[in-house]
Amino acid sequence: MNPYKIRSILFIPGIETKFFQKVLTLKGKSKPNGLLFDLEDSIHPNYKQKARDNLSALFKNTKYGEQIRKNYFIGIRTNALSSKWFEDDAKLIRNIQPHYVMIPKVEDPSQISFARKKTGVDQIFVIIETLKGLYRKEEILRSMKDTDILGLGYEDLAADLLIERPSLHTLNPMSFIILDCLIAARRNNVVMLDAISRYFKEEDLEKFKQECVLTASWGLSGKSCMHPNQIAITNEIYGNRMQELLSYGDSILHQFESLKGGSFVIVNKKKEMMDTPSFRMYERLFQLMGRK
Repeated sequence: MNPYKIRSILFIPGIETKFFQKVLTLKGKSKPNGLLFDLEDSIHPNYKQKARDNLSALFKNTKYGEQIRKNYFIGIRTNALSSKWFEDDAKLIRNIQPHYVMIPKVEDPSQISFARKKTGVDQIFVIIETLKGLYRKEEILRSMKDTDILGLGYEDLAADLLIERPSLHTLNPMSFIILDCLIAARRNNVVMLDAISRYFKEEDLEKFKQECVLTASWGLSGKSCMHPNQIAITNEIYGNRMQELLSYGDSILHQFESLKGGSFVIVNKKKEMMDTPSFRMYERLFQLMGRK
């Protein structure tokens, strides 16, 4: 899937089979672009094999597995590549062949090519969750393909910094890390998605919405969700932002294409001057979105 078109991905613990069929009931704005079946942090160490067995049963010739694969961009999050569980995770993934694989706690660029080789899946969702990984982010991003996706583990990074996960609306190290990684991702033509939010209860959804508005304004393309009640908000905020950019870009590019006499300067609807950099930005955005 074109990563620039992803607005929402819903996490599903591999141990929670009660959620497997429910995803087929998600419709309209409440339907995520993708699903991510988790084998890592949401699964107790004693139940790793049970989670793998659940996913194997789901996708092995069941009508639900076929429908889920048909309707969603399907991924699996493995345990850390250095863990004792990764080999069995990779074997499962080779049998299921999801659309993408999420690999956590990436600290070295060689881990990405290793994951591709071991799982047989080409599209990789890379998660940086440690200060060591952050230190090598440029090397990691240079080793990624333009179809890969970057994400951060806010909880783990906060723990490494010896702080509680802060609100993104305050001046804090996490906000700096996100923006710094977003700039690095842009520099390497990689899409970055926002991480899971702590706000999922009905009384906290306004805080969740504010978080989405903020990170969408920063330029993140979409967000991972931990609860179905987050999906509609995520799709609306990130989707509207992209639609507004594309709609505005249509009018801007049309103005540039209508210029005559050698000038390459326009005045937009806000009475602001725009020239070549603006043209290049919107032209590139349309290319990335697969539009002419």
